[in-house]
Amino acid sequence: MKRSEKHIKSSKKSFITKRNSILLASFCLVGIMALVISHASVPSIAIEPENELVSLPALKQSSQPGASNSSYIKFTKSSAAWWKPARNARWNWILEGGVTTTNSVETARYDMYDVDMQSMIPAATQQTITWPASTLVPGGHATTITWPKGSNAGLISTLHNQGKKVICYIDSGAFEDYRPDASAFPGTWGSGNNRSTSDNSSAAQLFGSSVPYVGPSQLAAQDPIGGGSDGTVGGSFSGEYWLDQRISSWKDVWGPIIWARMDLAKKIGCDGMEGDQNNAYGNDTTYGVTQNDSLRLYREFYYQLHIRGLTAISKNGIELTAGQVSDPTDISYCTPGLCQADGILNEECSYFSECASLQPAADKQLWIGQAEYKDEGAAVSVANVCPSANSQGRMAMIKPNVQPVLEANFALCWEQ
Repeated sequence: MKRSEKHIKSSKKSFITKRNSILLASFCLVGIMALVISHASVPSIAIEPENELVSLPALKQSSQPGASNSSYIKFTKSSAAWWKPARNARWNWILEGGVTTTNSVETARYDMYDVDMQSMIPAATQQTITWPASTLVPGGHATTITWPKGSNAGLISTLHNQGKKVICYIDSGAFEDYRPDASAFPGTWGSGNNRSTSDNSSAAQLFGSSVPYVGPSQLAAQDPIGGGSDGTVGGSFSGEYWLDQRISSWKDVWGPIIWARMDLAKKIGCDGMEGDQNNAYGNDTTYGVTQNDSLRLYREFYYQLHIRGLTAISKNGIELTAGQVSDPTDISYCTPGLCQADGILNEECSYFSECASLQPAADKQLWIGQAEYKDEGAAVSVANVCPSANSQGRMAMIKPNVQPVLEANFALCWEQ
């Protein structure tokens, strides 16, 4: 089922460094011996934590203490290292409102928290967006956005101190007029087909009567902003609009804005990201986005996260699951593992009778998070959802889709 499938939300290149040598640190119980190996063809590797063993030049996973015996991934052709959730990592998904951290009984239910990134900004934080020199922006451009302190400020450090992993939610395929970096996007939107905030009070509070444009002047005439997600099945958020997901648009026009969000996530301590709304195909006809277009965007999303050492959690696009968890053959820089999802988050596969489409991820023993909504009726009851999810390795939860969503109202299949 092609859908935007989003119910809960808050108001809401780096270049791979290459060196001509490798430092391989070998740790022994009785001491530390550093061995320097000269190797002209293999770049450097980050080796962390200390009890990780890395085989060169292959990709290696090894168990680490922490959330649900999850793994760390080392990619040998970049300096990046990122965490990968275990298949049975228990997760909490709070994209609006506060998060319980003081109730030890409640926090013990989860290994991983997925929370709106903006809400977790610890203090007013500046982030620079850089458009590299390109045909559209010959001299390149940079602009700095200030993200205000979030309503869940301090949450990331609190959760880390409790041994939890933190996934930061962002829209990576849609424009939101209420985000601080909305002014970096060119284009028009809304009922007036302009940059007015009259359709969204949250945007008006942030920008006033209209959103200024602060991106490259050369892109001012570009318009990558399509139809509103609240006009598609499952969409419910005024002020959110599908982006043009063709590579001709994201590569030079709006992609750098999303990559800067990843830099911000790294800066504030996120372990990874859940990227939403990458599946414009079938949801918005403005630009004729195809499944291939969206799959290419998904893969770039994974790549950009991994080179920053961040976990990539893929959202929806269930028809593309096989492609999301396999290596492409037509992208030169997608060396094995770099352009694959580390986990899949799906909404309502039980309700739409399409969970079988997630099998390619299950076959690879990947973490699969499944969210169903109580308001959909008996079809998504614990009795109808949990036995199948548990037997097939999906970490399923059933929650209300009426905001605000409280943790106490969650039914967690792994507890059944």
